[in-house]
Amino acid sequence: MRKTRTKEEKATDQITNIVSDLTLDLEQVGIYIGQMRPQTINRRLQIIAETAKETGEENARTSRDFAGK
Repeated sequence: MRKTRTKEEKATDQITNIVSDLTLDLEQVGIYIGQMRPQTINRRLQIIAETAKETGEENARTSRDFAGK
């Protein structure tokens, strides 16, 4: 039985596919977002980035702790 994917999982796939495109100029995307979108969008993107960083750091710590035992 397949698990139903959440909106958040689907959004994650879309975001990672876009960001993984090495031909995409992310700085230019940032400029366009800054020009076209309300400040709320910028803050929500910051939340995504900060949460991803924190989660990655936690996973790295857990992996190191597990490997050390």
